[in-house]
Amino acid sequence: MPPRPAVAQLPTAVRDELNSRLIANGFGDYAALSAWLADAGYEISKSALHRWGDKLEQEFAGAMADARRAAELGRALAGDDDGTGLRRATTALAQETLLRVLMGLRQAEDAAARDGGEVDPVALARSLSLVTRSLADLGRLGLADTKYATEQAKLALAAASDAAASTARGQGLSADGIAALRAAIMGAL
Repeated sequence: MPPRPAVAQLPTAVRDELNSRLIANGFGDYAALSAWLADAGYEISKSALHRWGDKLEQEFAGAMADARRAAELGRALAGDDDGTGLRRATTALAQETLLRVLMGLRQAEDAAARDGGEVDPVALARSLSLVTRSLADLGRLGLADTKYATEQAKLALAAASDAAASTARGQGLSADGIAALRAAIMGAL
């Protein structure tokens, strides 16, 4: 097992301040951070800080992505009468999560190879199979949502066509004019 990172061994208050400074500096300026820590009595190299900063940046980006997804989900729920927006937002969230699982599998495989370990090919194949099957299921759900949305749009256009035809008939439009009006409305789909 590799040793704990030097940054992880810092007192919590110092590590929290370091993390705050990393975020405020846009995950850069490691020389200044190393000097700041040295002034506080902690000798940590720029490269060790960079490794810590990379990991923190990935976690920060993931947390921000989760916050954006939650906001999207909230917007989808706000005006979603038939549940389509919620299903689409949930499907997108599930797809993104499954893609992160795939990336995690790849990282675990790379880490095992780097550390001289072996990856169980049967377990990896099983995991990949489950993830790809889940992605396929989500794809089918997306197709069903698209089909449903198209059917709803056709129904709405048919209702608009009927209303327009009724109004046109009341205004004395000929049967040919009404047929042309209906064709124009239904052709909008």
